[in-house]
Amino acid sequence: MKLRISVRNRTSDALLNSADFAVNSPQGLGLLRRNRRRMRKRLFAVAAAALVPAMGLLAYNELALRAAREAEVHAEAARAAQHAGSELDMVVEGARSLVIAVSAIAAVNDPQPDLCSTTVADVARPVQSIESILVLDVTGHVVCSTKGPRPDVSMADRDYFKEAIKGDDVAVGVYTLGRLSKTAVLPVARAMKHEGRITGVIVAGIKLAWLQERLSQRSLVAGGAYTIADREG
Repeated sequence: MKLRISVRNRTSDALLNSADFAVNSPQGLGLLRRNRRRMRKRLFAVAAAALVPAMGLLAYNELALRAAREAEVHAEAARAAQHAGSELDMVVEGARSLVIAVSAIAAVNDPQPDLCSTTVADVARPVQSIESILVLDVTGHVVCSTKGPRPDVSMADRDYFKEAIKGDDVAVGVYTLGRLSKTAVLPVARAMKHEGRITGVIVAGIKLAWLQERLSQRSLVAGGAYTIADREG
């Protein structure tokens, strides 16, 4: 005789009935779908919560890098401006030395217009930064120049002449268009004296085009440009 043993209990029956209910009934399928949606939402919330610190760190790093780059660009621009300012000071100082040296030349101190013009032209020719040299009398008229004698032309209205004729120091004017050269220049002027008496004014005009080209050869941050302003802005 063969015996068949079957073991069942209420718990297993309940589970089987529950599984059968979940699979086969509309209510069970709906419950299953709702559970899945809840699970997805929870997983999404967990994933989002995990990503928030990482995204915040990335944003912070990006802002920090941008701020560091801006600071670097500003520092580089400041260094370039400082170097350009130093070079401009050297050019102006060279023009100061030039007018002082020219004022000591006999042909300029006691000028014969033609000889004086030849002399200042010879002095200016090898100096690339200088556009012109003028020798003015005490009334501001051009006694001689690198462009030749021009007694009919007066510089009495120019600010550099008004400052230099006082005899205190070398005067640096504002950027202007040369009345003889028709070229943009930065004038540097100094009074000539004889036995303590002012006899005229010597003016050297620095070429702005040359100065611009000289400064443009310096490295500058991308998109940057030099702006050189006189005392009038």
